[in-house]
Amino acid sequence: MNPTAPNPYESPMTKIVEDIPHRTTGALSLACAVVIVLANLAVGCCLAFAFWLFGVWMIDDELAFRLTPAGWVAIALSRAAEGLVGAVIIGLPLAVANRVAFAHLFPQREPVRWLVAAAPGWLIALGSLLGSIQFLIQKPYM
Repeated sequence: MNPTAPNPYESPMTKIVEDIPHRTTGALSLACAVVIVLANLAVGCCLAFAFWLFGVWMIDDELAFRLTPAGWVAIALSRAAEGLVGAVIIGLPLAVANRVAFAHLFPQREPVRWLVAAAPGWLIALGSLLGSIQFLIQKPYM
């Protein structure tokens, strides 16, 4: 059998579909990258705001009046730790998914890929830490 002969069982669309990545222009890849980066920033900022609120949220009067300064630190540290765990739980799957998406768009830029892929997790961790620090400084209660 001749290896260059066309396969009678192969669809004519197979060649077209195989050629799509080669015909993709740089502008389309750039547009996809911009959409992915903006979506990452939007998700990261919304979740960072939610985790900041969680970290800075006030406690009730009864607990606030009984707490020593070490108690306020313990609550702030527990809120920060919970926020960091949440950042890992949410950020790690997003980073893996984003890295896979960017692997097809920009195969030659490994550091940029990891930086952008991990952005939502870093934003969540930053929001949680800032909220916990603000809670520790302001000591909010009802």
